[in-house]
Amino acid sequence: MKYSKNESGQNVATFNARLISIANNIRTNSNGTEYRFGVIEFEDEGGIMHQVTTSIYEKNYQQGMKEGNSYLTTATETGGGIFVQTSHLINADFASADMFDFTQVKSESKVDEAAVADVFGK
Repeated sequence: MKYSKNESGQNVATFNARLISIANNIRTNSNGTEYRFGVIEFEDEGGIMHQVTTSIYEKNYQQGMKEGNSYLTTATETGGGIFVQTSHLINADFASADMFDFTQVKSESKVDEAAVADVFGK
């Protein structure tokens, strides 16, 4: 999970979640935006699996979201609890330094500009 604050100063967690199900009925929020409810499954940082309700904007759903796939999800801490929203964007875990062995990188050798000038006549 990646943690940040949004433009309103609310705490936000961004993570990967598997879409379990999507409701057939379309709702409309107070802004006039259509959305559906869904159920996602994710593993918290303690290794515990959770299934929770999420909101999926209809425009995201129309991009071809499918049950069983994993998608970018955000959980936003609000005054009344946690708002979970799942995007149509496919998400993967964030890369970390321990995934790579950068000790394998060899230092670049310096070019002897005088030798290059001799060879190429410059």
